Amino acid sequence: MALYGTHPPLSLAEDPSDPVWHWFICNGPHGERFTWEKPSYAESDLHYLENFIDERAETIEKFYERARTVALKSLEIDNHVMIRTAIQVLCVIGQDEDLQLVLEFVNHEDKSVRHDAKACLFERGIKFKKEK
Repeated sequence: MALYGTHPPLSLAEDPSDPVWHWFICNGPHGERFTWEKPSYAESDLHYLENFIDERAETIEKFYERARTVALKSLEIDNHVMIRTAIQVLCVIGQDEDLQLVLEFVNHEDKSVRHDAKACLFERGIKFKKEK
């Protein structure tokens, strides 16, 4: 188990040998135990994730683009941890059109996925209609 919870099987990766897929599935700071709550921004998981992504972008070629692609593909995998991780990553590096995909998860059957989708949209300043 990693710091951010158990991870899905690496077999879900399109390319398990790709370091970006490996990071996305096996390492944090994202995933099952990621929290949106923050005592201060500097101590938040979102801040740690932003820093981590920025650091990897310095050493892994086209990391932002590759991580975004992995996250978008992961939204289509039937695994709540993969979807949550994708939402968390897209909150940091997603483009506006990606957030429209996140919006589709606001009413997901899994409570943790719904929570992440709503928190991501809130963090990015996107309003959505709450289902009554």
